[in-house]
Amino acid sequence: MKGTGSDVYLLEGAGKRHVPSRAVLDSFSNWLHVIPISDQELAAYPLMPAVDFREGCLLASPDRTAYIVSRGRKHPVASLQRLAELGRSVEEIIPVSWEDLRRLKEGGPA
Repeated sequence: MKGTGSDVYLLEGAGKRHVPSRAVLDSFSNWLHVIPISDQELAAYPLMPAVDFREGCLLASPDRTAYIVSRGRKHPVASLQRLAELGRSVEEIIPVSWEDLRRLKEGGPA
């Protein structure tokens, strides 16, 4: 949901969680599901901690390194073969910025 400003929020329980980037939103849904609401209605929801990438999503850095997100950590995927072994495909990968990747702690290889 969003008010008249550019910030987007995820409604969770009785509160709202800021979505810090388009890539984070894409890991959950897409812009087509963002519902515009009045600023007054938006202000009625208490602010909770910002949302991070969805558990299990696949990300690709600007240098095309693929990562899988698990427990708030990014785990590099060594190859397309390894991606297939994990039962995943390149079509699932969300391109992200270095800034987005810095939000996640380093994890071991996937």
